[in-house]
Amino acid sequence: MHQGAKVGLLLLLVVAGGALAYAGSRPEGYQGVGDVVANPAAFAGKDLQLKATVVEGSVNRTGAPITFVIEDGHARLPVQWDPQKPLPDQEAGGTIEGKNVVVTGYVVSDAAGAHLVARDLSVGCASKYRPA
Repeated sequence: MHQGAKVGLLLLLVVAGGALAYAGSRPEGYQGVGDVVANPAAFAGKDLQLKATVVEGSVNRTGAPITFVIEDGHARLPVQWDPQKPLPDQEAGGTIEGKNVVVTGYVVSDAAGAHLVARDLSVGCASKYRPA
């Protein structure tokens, strides 16, 4: 094999390895909170799932709908819970604050900025999510 071909093959393997490492860094099938915050228009109105952590102290039950904030280590996103459903925090040991969750909903941008309107939430460790 020629020297140029070896270098080309090595470069191809490095790029492929990098792509696999990047793909493995995000859980399959989930969007990142940082991606949504960086470009909410790309996700507006689309159904999506976000794997994140509910920020401690962020759950607000004083108004309707209930609101809270999620984060993924890169960014934070406000969430409005569907007022038609009870917040499933009893299944999470009494609170969802500080818990790893998968939140399903759609992104809305308004005068207050981008937020997620959530209709489903699963609580669990990073490897085993269960419906709440």
